[in-house]
Amino acid sequence: MFDSIKKLTTKFGIGKKGILQRYIDTFTKNKLDADESLLACAAPNKPTELLFVTDKRVFYYVMGTEDTTNDRIISYDQIESCEIQSESQQTELIVNLHTSKVQINQVEMDVAIKVKKLIDSQIS
Repeated sequence: MFDSIKKLTTKFGIGKKGILQRYIDTFTKNKLDADESLLACAAPNKPTELLFVTDKRVFYYVMGTEDTTNDRIISYDQIESCEIQSESQQTELIVNLHTSKVQINQVEMDVAIKVKKLIDSQIS
């Protein structure tokens, strides 16, 4: 399995690396069902939001805010498609839902590709 979580936490410098690892650890401890597995995680180059992909659902969180109105827990039956849009160095990962979409900008291309493949495998 592609380890996007390890890549995500090792790519950022001191401070950000620790913050990301705490978010991932807290998410794993508090949000996953006992029989659920975290498969991948995506974030922008300057981490302000996180997309967690599990074997049961997708979670989207805005980091560093008490306001949870933009946070989403998305079951796979709500997802129509997942796509990647890329212009020069910018890569956008877009999860299209029946009524809206979740979009993360500046995701590393290889992470975006792996997350897309995981989501596609769950919705097909």
